[in-house]
Amino acid sequence: MNQKPWLTLTSLIALVAGVAIALWLVPMWRTTDRIRDVASNDFDCREAAWNWWQSEPSPLPLPELNHVLVNAPPEALLHGARELQHLQSWGWDTQPPTLMTRYMELLLWRSHIMDTEDVITLVEQAPADAPTDAMLEVGGVLLNHPDPAVAQRGFNAMMSWSGVRPVLPAMLAQLPHQRADWGLHYQYLFEHGHNPLRIEMAPNQSNSDSENNQSLAAWHEHLDDQDALLLISVRSAAALDDALQRRTVAERWLGDLDSGIDPNMGIDPPPGCRRRLAGALLAAHERLDPLVIEQAMIIEDDAAARTVMRLAIDAIGPAWNGEHPTEFAHRALPVPDGISLYPVYCRMLAGDLSLLEPLLELAAIGSWPARFQAIALISWLLPDWIDAELNMAAETAQVDIFFERLLARWRLDHRWVVNLANSTDDVFHD
Repeated sequence: MNQKPWLTLTSLIALVAGVAIALWLVPMWRTTDRIRDVASNDFDCREAAWNWWQSEPSPLPLPELNHVLVNAPPEALLHGARELQHLQSWGWDTQPPTLMTRYMELLLWRSHIMDTEDVITLVEQAPADAPTDAMLEVGGVLLNHPDPAVAQRGFNAMMSWSGVRPVLPAMLAQLPHQRADWGLHYQYLFEHGHNPLRIEMAPNQSNSDSENNQSLAAWHEHLDDQDALLLISVRSAAALDDALQRRTVAERWLGDLDSGIDPNMGIDPPPGCRRRLAGALLAAHERLDPLVIEQAMIIEDDAAARTVMRLAIDAIGPAWNGEHPTEFAHRALPVPDGISLYPVYCRMLAGDLSLLEPLLELAAIGSWPARFQAIALISWLLPDWIDAELNMAAETAQVDIFFERLLARWRLDHRWVVNLANSTDDVFHD
């Protein structure tokens, strides 16, 4: 029987096309199956799917995985979150807000030993557009937690997420009656908006010699004189009208030279490491070339001055040796007698207000050195926050209220970062 060549060629083409289609479809079917399987009720089925994804060299199809996990059974969602955390693909940056808020609700429902702490961490990282209803539900659980310490941490996180926005009163309304006083300063700030905070005079109060009156000027007594002089020197130099003159003073101080300005102005710190330290602080404020500070740091023999120079470099950027600048600043924060104001100052110049928290917490519980430092820094670098002078006199109780409100304001406002270096508003950001 004669064979028809054209038929053989057609068969071969069909065979090749069939193989090609199969090679294309089979992986697609397998991928679709693996996506669907991560939401299965069966643990072994989910485990097999996740093992397959971990061995797969191609990028994860995160949008598809997120889509099936949003409506997955609770155990499947928790399982998926754990696997994606292992793959470093889990968080507010990679999952939609609806999925993340449902995950937080499930953690609180499961309530294992660290679940609540994980939820608080996620609230601290939550974007402004996280679903309001879900965040209120999460907040209701945290604010009513039986452990007051846990409830307080949850409350602080929720205040930072809420900010001075319409959701704030609804969040405060979820406080149980025995904790209602936690929300008083936040309600005050919501009602008064972003007006600068003042130290109020008590009714019928006068600037008498009453033992209940404390002059804020007395706060200087609680600081080392050299620290006070250094801060005053840097601020005075930063107030010079001529930008070139300010930069010149910073460079001269870094070189342990006097400012070259009229000595009667009294802005020069004493010679030595503290003058060089002041030079670094002024250089950060004036945003000098970091190389100028780096050259001074390399030859600096005083450890404290080297630390401040490194902080100043990080404030201008880029970060020294690629290390995280805020983490380094946190390590430099503790000093034997409290908190160093230099890491706080340098991070504030970089638009990072996170280090104000421990300083304001100390001020809110009555630390007079911390109160002086807070007034000195905030009146200079965040003048819209407060209207207070160091020579004011006020009843101690009113001063206490002022600093409690200042801490509350930090919690409400610090995530709406203001970049002090260029005076532009940043996004809702940690």
